[in-house]
Order: sequence, then structure tokens, then C-alpha cells
Amino acid sequence: MNIKLKILCLYLKNNFNFFKIKKIIENSIDINEKNKDELEKFVEKLDISEEILAKYKIESLENIKFFFEEDFPDILYQNNAGVIFFKGNWNLLNDKNLFKIAVVGSRKPTTLTTKWTEELMKLLMELENICVISGLATGIDTIALKNSKIRISILGNGIDYYYPPTNKKLQQIIAEEGLILSEYPPKQPPQKYFFPYRNRLIAALADLVIVIQAAKNSGSITTGKYALEMGKELLVPFISASPEFEGSKELINNGGRIVTKPEEILNYLTFSKKIDNKNVEENTNILKIISDKPGITIEELSYILNIPIPKTIEIVTNLELEGKIFFDFNYSIFIK
Repeated sequence: MNIKLKILCLYLKNNFNFFKIKKIIENSIDINEKNKDELEKFVEKLDISEEILAKYKIESLENIKFFFEEDFPDILYQNNAGVIFFKGNWNLLNDKNLFKIAVVGSRKPTTLTTKWTEELMKLLMELENICVISGLATGIDTIALKNSKIRISILGNGIDYYYPPTNKKLQQIIAEEGLILSEYPPKQPPQKYFFPYRNRLIAALADLVIVIQAAKNSGSITTGKYALEMGKELLVPFISASPEFEGSKELINNGGRIVTKPEEILNYLTFSKKIDNKNVEENTNILKIISDKPGITIEELSYILNIPIPKTIEIVTNLELEGKIFFDFNYSIFIK
């Protein structure tokens, strides 16, 4: 039996508890450098039966990734995930050009929350290299995933189990065009505790986490708490003071940043790809934009250019020093 098969059987035998397996392995060998040879020697000594594969109807290792593989993200292993079932483009996880935003929230959003989320997604759809991560619940998760170009969904059930049933088509589309992930065997139905535990991976894989309309003790509040524990930037829209937002208030009190308008999210987008000021000016013709829109603001220019506000400020400051533009007392920008 090869190493993947043995690890998989061990994982299934321990009821998908990779944390337990991780501790057993780390107490015996050093796997910080993904030392496969040492791991193979260790696993070879284990007495593991393949019979459990039949119970979960697993016939192939083709759509399973393991913690010791080179393209397995370290952030998953650090958060006690070591066996991942998937459908779609695994490379999305390791694409450094993507800025990954987790968008999660209520299964029963208010009309105001729904509109706010739709406006947010419309903004994000106009930007390049944005990848949206979410669950597949009804409500906010569904709005976010339906209105995204690049998307990853992390399930609280198997990748061949459709839950909720109403999102079967959406799940199939994401599997074809994006990426579906799960810690559970393909046909595994959801269990109540799977979802809050799954939420740590949504937070872990994201560069930015947005929690929209979290009720007290809701699933989405756990994603926000994981984000704060991991030191992630957490944004919490302040849309209403009603009881449906009790969890949102708690997240704000614990360190989440308040945003009131979808446009404010743009202030928190940072991209690993460096932007050369001269190239940006040539490629997007900043001066023409300012000429066509006299009195344009930093925020509006940042949005049009599809670059973060700090970088926009840097560019327009250089243009001001070069004597090409000037600011009025309202910090609106004009051609000089």
C-alpha cells in the first residue's frame, strides 16, 4: 500500500480528525520540510487496512491532495488540514497574483443586506485578480459566489454531495470553473459541527475576510473569530442595529473594522503584484482620466485604476510634484 493510500485510510479510520494524525506523526518524525522519505518509513510500520475505503466508496486518489505534496499550501497544514478532496483548479490556491477575499454571512439576509452585498460584488467583479472564497449556504454565500469571476467554495460535506440542494447547479459550475474543497469524503452528508470547523479554512485561505450580517452564535461569526485569531484583516459592514447583527457588533468590539459603504472595501485591497508608477500612467492615461473628470477624488481614481488607495496616493503625489496636477481644499484633483 502506498503512502497516500495509508494516510487516507488512517484519516478515514480516525473520523476525518487530521489533528490527531498530525500529532501522532509529529511526535515521531520531523515533517517541517515535507520529508517524504521519513514519512514513508514511518507510515510503512503502521498496520492499516484498506477495507475502510469501501465504506466511503473511494475508488481513486485522483481528486485528493495530501499535506506532504509540494503544491499543498502550508496554511492548510498549519490549520490542521492534511487531506483535502477537491474538484476544479487546485492551482488557484497557490496563485500569488490573486487577492483572495472571504465573503460570508447570514442565510437569511435582510433586503438592505442583500442590496449591500450585491453592490459589493458588482464592485469586485470589475476588478482583476480577485478570488472570492465562501461556503455554499443560501443567502450571503450564494450571492457572493454567483457574482464572482474567480471563486473557491469550501464545503461542510463531501464534494459529490449537494447541500443545500438548491445550490446543486452552482456547486457544479464552481467545480468546472473554479475550485470546490472539502475535508470530507465525496459522498459524506453534512453534520452540524462540520460547518463551524470548516470556517477556519475559509479564514485561513483569505487575504481579507468580510462578514455580513452575523447573528449571535451564527456560523459566520465563527469565521470572523478565526480571522481575528489568525491576524487577518476583518471587515464588518454596519448596516443595521437590529438583533440580526448582534454577532457583527461582537466582531467589531473584538477588533473587526467597521465599513458602511461597499466602496470602502477598496481601501483594504492590497496586491502582491508591484505597480510601476510610470507604467500605470502610460497604460491607463491617468492625466486623461483627471482631465475628463475634473474634481475626481482619490477614492474614485483608485476605483477606476483598479489599484489600492495607498498606491493611488503615491502616484498622484508624484504627479503633483511634477506640476501636472493640483488639489483643491476638498482634496479633489484637477489638471494644472
